[in-house]
Amino acid sequence: MRPLKMAQLNLGEFLRFNFGASFHTSSNRCRSHTSRETKPVLMELNRRRKTIELNNKLKEVNPMDRRSSFLEWNFQAELAALNGRLGENIPAGVLTEVFTTEGHIEAEREKQEELNIDIPLNMKSNTELSVAGENLISKIITNWLRGALPALPEEGVQAVKTYLTSEDILADLGFHIGFKDLILAVEYPPLKSDFAKAFKAFVGALERQDVDRAESFILDLVAVQLVGKDINEIWDIPLPMRMLSKILENQGKGEPEARLIWQLGPKTLLANYTVGIYSDKELIGEYHGETLEIAEDMAARDALRKLFKTDVSKVVLPTKEKFANAAPNPSAQEWTGQNLPNLIMG
Repeated sequence: MRPLKMAQLNLGEFLRFNFGASFHTSSNRCRSHTSRETKPVLMELNRRRKTIELNNKLKEVNPMDRRSSFLEWNFQAELAALNGRLGENIPAGVLTEVFTTEGHIEAEREKQEELNIDIPLNMKSNTELSVAGENLISKIITNWLRGALPALPEEGVQAVKTYLTSEDILADLGFHIGFKDLILAVEYPPLKSDFAKAFKAFVGALERQDVDRAESFILDLVAVQLVGKDINEIWDIPLPMRMLSKILENQGKGEPEARLIWQLGPKTLLANYTVGIYSDKELIGEYHGETLEIAEDMAARDALRKLFKTDVSKVVLPTKEKFANAAPNPSAQEWTGQNLPNLIMG
């Protein structure tokens, strides 16, 4: 049979030619991943992959090849591509410094000593840039949280800032914007600390070019990580009833009183109690729990959530708004609801 040329094949013939009888056109549909023929094969492949990963983990080996080991790798072109993806214009020399770790420089020195080469290394680690970037991230995020959440006490602001600037968050951001193959480190894939440090160094490099652009970059990538998160879970208040009592005292209101509103199935495994917190005969918070103690604690947290305006269903974070030089929010011990320096009435 004379082989057909590619130009003589239509789309259906081309798919059957490449994928065999498993692909059907017209009324017959393609085989899905849940079909009787395909699913066992995929399950077997996954089982073999997990076996290989476990074997490598037990042997403490990493068979992954560095992207830079491929022939077509061009580090300078990758740096230019990163600039293009992020819409920045950072010089290649500064970007090289951003991704150079201390361990990489030390490894290069050891290689030169083994080969008896005495040539000074024209390399600089990203330590200086990462320190500058860390300071800027902390400053911008703190000011933004004070302006975006003006009713949140300063303790809550600092807790959320610690979460947003944590190593896990910054490392995840660095990984997803393409730092994995650019970081010059001894380990591959790079460590979590290397990702976080490279991200801070990148912000420090942006600060050298344009502080406003660096601030926008921080808000676009770091601040938006708070969207959809429950601030009340990030900031865990140890004694909510004591804090609520102090705030009501500052406001000149009566002591909070916990009252049982209703109960379901008491003395059973599925018991449920709903407790309300009252102050001056006004309901200020309520919640349910499997015990009276848990319900009272959660009701106090609900009252604080309403006072601090941190309900996840009502908070709209101004991720594009910049709050320069925002004043510190009042602490929980001084909070009254009237002394909010960053509250904008409108």
